[in-house]
Amino acid sequence: MIVCTGIEKHFPGGRGVVSCDFAAADGEVTYLVGPNGSGKTTLLRMIAGSLRPDAGTVTVNGLNLRWRADAKRHLGVNLDAFAVDRSLTAWTHILWQARAAGLGTADARAALDRVGLYEVRGKRLTTFSYGMLQRVGLASALLGDPRTVVLDEPLNGLDAEGIIWMRELLAEETARGTCFLVASHIFGEVEATASRVIVLGGGQILFDGPVAELLALGEGPRRFESAYTALTSEFVSYSGKGRWPGVGTA
Repeated sequence: MIVCTGIEKHFPGGRGVVSCDFAAADGEVTYLVGPNGSGKTTLLRMIAGSLRPDAGTVTVNGLNLRWRADAKRHLGVNLDAFAVDRSLTAWTHILWQARAAGLGTADARAALDRVGLYEVRGKRLTTFSYGMLQRVGLASALLGDPRTVVLDEPLNGLDAEGIIWMRELLAEETARGTCFLVASHIFGEVEATASRVIVLGGGQILFDGPVAELLALGEGPRRFESAYTALTSEFVSYSGKGRWPGVGTA
């Protein structure tokens, strides 16, 4: 379980996450959605411990993990599928991460096996597609079988089979009681797999509740998109209503 209480992070120019209070529960998939620049990644980085909040507290399973040697047993994180040394093999990468976290060879094997990459563990990451790198990142997050997992855009680059596989993995893991906090722009998957949705805009929480409550705010055939657009419209810094240079109107 993740609990954020009054966390703030300010950047030059006044941009930042401002007074966010929320909880992501065990056995659920909580999604963060919002326009680019809304604060999703900043919020995830503060939870992961790679960015220190200017105020407020973050606890995972009731603990402050910042200085705990066993943090990997509680929280698994993947915020960037490309944050790897691609000259390494998948096995070397995961084994190095396991040992850095005080885990063993069996943990590394279990993580790669969980994401379907154990049979190709000897291949260099430079040969991996974006979707396969996403699986490597997920293996890293699942090392040590943590009770809580934080992911940033884990569906990017996955093909249809990969997306179906991810749905099944989320269902299996949440049935075991695992807590997932996931940032995503893929609304169809959010609607299909979310237990709870948090909508961010301008560094603030605009909505926090069950996905059914968000859908109830929408209208028409695409209720999720309708509700999301109504909540975030004033926080979008650009739109697609302009014209290409040199192209006139009909």
